[in-house]
Amino acid sequence: GSAASAGSAASAAGSAASAAGSAASAAGSAASAAGSAAIAGSAASAAGSAASADSEASAAAPTPGSTKDTAIAAGLLTILSADIFFYFSTTGEIDLFYSLISLASILAVFHFDQKNKWLLLYTVPWLLAALGFLTKGFPSPLFVGFTYLGWFGFRQKWRALFHPAHALGLLLFGLITGAYFYVYSLQADLPHYLSGLFDQSSQRTAGEHASGELLPHMLLFFPDSLKNILPASLLLPLLAFRSVRKALAQHPILIFCGLALAANVWIYWISPGSRPRYVYMLYPLAILPLAWAYYTNAREQGRGPFRVRNVLNGLAIGLSWLLPLGIMATPAIMVLAGEAVSWLTWAVCAGGGGAAAAMLYYSHSRMDALARLLLLTVLARLAFDALVLPERAIQGEAPKWKTHGQLIAEQSNGQPLRILGTRDAGNFPLATAYYIEREREEVLSCDQIPEPGIWYLAEPHQIDTSKAIRHGGFTWKAFEFGLYEYSEK
Repeated sequence: GSAASAGSAASAAGSAASAAGSAASAAGSAASAAGSAAIAGSAASAAGSAASADSEASAAAPTPGSTKDTAIAAGLLTILSADIFFYFSTTGEIDLFYSLISLASILAVFHFDQKNKWLLLYTVPWLLAALGFLTKGFPSPLFVGFTYLGWFGFRQKWRALFHPAHALGLLLFGLITGAYFYVYSLQADLPHYLSGLFDQSSQRTAGEHASGELLPHMLLFFPDSLKNILPASLLLPLLAFRSVRKALAQHPILIFCGLALAANVWIYWISPGSRPRYVYMLYPLAILPLAWAYYTNAREQGRGPFRVRNVLNGLAIGLSWLLPLGIMATPAIMVLAGEAVSWLTWAVCAGGGGAAAAMLYYSHSRMDALARLLLLTVLARLAFDALVLPERAIQGEAPKWKTHGQLIAEQSNGQPLRILGTRDAGNFPLATAYYIEREREEVLSCDQIPEPGIWYLAEPHQIDTSKAIRHGGFTWKAFEFGLYEYSEK
């Protein structure tokens, strides 16, 4: 992001700490519980429609659903994937919004190609790529470019890449990004911005990391990704059967998902600095074929896929017992660990575990294995909200970040406040900046040169202390920040 303002970076990364603090409040917990409960209801309604109530075996083999049912199931599996539902939902990063833009740019290639709408095929993806580029940078045009190459190359339609409308799409991308950069250059240092943008992208590549980091990353990338998309990855064994793969190959959208995934994931596979949240836009491309494979007729595919469904059904039943028992046993585990446990915690865990057990028991006859796994995921998140987030809010460094930010906002109340110098995640606590912005209800911007009458967060060596009055400050890592009221007198 731009070095001209710490505000956007602070709002993006700093919100991660605020989620822990918010979870400690009753309102935050209620909102989280309500949201998760709504997802639980949607999961039960959507996935449950494909279930059969005849017998244990029929519960393991869902009735084939419509395309809409499969799409809803894939959407729920994406939202409830482990990394998004348990980790990312507690942060304030921009990656999920960016992933939706990037996914739309990828799917637009297939949608308009199937309808033979050539003008839209070459303009809409590049329009979305331009929006994505302005959101987060260089990966956006690569997603579109690699998707074109993979989709047209697979079908040996290389000439389609040179369609006249493609030049119009590239021109549209250039006009949108160029107009932004022109306006930006009138207000700030454009070469510095572009240099920072390039540096942030290149920091993730193999060239910017030690040679010994590449091989471990490549070995762990796909196992980590499968863990991150749980419970969807539990459906992966279905693809081991030829009958399933043959059925998948009859559907162009599923072929496209596989090709688009392969065309775009490799760059992250060979980049040791990549993070799971960087590939969220690729999750639906992997999950949609898995959801479709599950919601097809097991008997038509043979005994192997049917047995996989039986195993999933057994796993869902086993977890349906373990999760409520785990919730009810949590206070006892905390006592054994030497922690004081209030009667309210005992009551909440007993009631929550009992309610979870009752819900799972009464929904058994109306849900197939996948629907039960989705419901279990939601219940596990509710337990996470009640037991983990409140502890996180009072442990570690999160309370300090919040205290520092609120204190600075209180001390500078009504005064113009800025940061002196260029600051980012490496040399300023962005979570503290977030709390300052939240309390003051304004963006915390940066100045390179101090101005009279302005209050600054700065290190002592950055400012002439003979012309400044110190009102407070805080220490973060090796940095000591003071709150200075600057004057030329």
